[in-house]
Amino acid sequence: MNNKFLIRCAIMFVGIFVSCNSHDTAATKSDTHVTDTQAPAAKVPVTTVEIDTRLQLIDSLIFVFYKDPYSKDSLRYSRFYTQYSSTDSSLVQALIDNTMLPFVKLEKVKPCRNEGKLWCYGGGKILQTIYFSTLAPACSHIYLIKDGFFYYSPLQESLLQVLKKLKPLSKAPAAA
Repeated sequence: MNNKFLIRCAIMFVGIFVSCNSHDTAATKSDTHVTDTQAPAAKVPVTTVEIDTRLQLIDSLIFVFYKDPYSKDSLRYSRFYTQYSSTDSSLVQALIDNTMLPFVKLEKVKPCRNEGKLWCYGGGKILQTIYFSTLAPACSHIYLIKDGFFYYSPLQESLLQVLKKLKPLSKAPAAA
């Protein structure tokens, strides 16, 4: 009787073992199948132009230079400015090249005064406003605002040279 009991126990053990292993294999295959069909993770933006793809559509710019960005009146300095309009593709390209740099995303604006801004147009419509500051090193940057965040990129030498060249050529806006 002991032998029959041991044989039955052995058969039950083998049956349970095979059943459990086949269930685990099926679960593993099922899990693998789900993983294989999941969508790949979305690409995280690395450059400013990836944050706002409309920047690729820029065909003209208005360069705005504040007359006295470092005056004592921090609330009114941006009210007085000169401007320079351009459809020159090399000037547009200097800006686009700068937006291809990595950015820093901040919830609050840096404590730097803007020296001006660039109104970016494409197809006759305003696409974005990009602000700039040329003070080195902590406040030499461009930035844009999107979805409540500030996206800062370092100011490239090529864009800095464009700004220096155009500032003396800029004029006060025409009176309405």
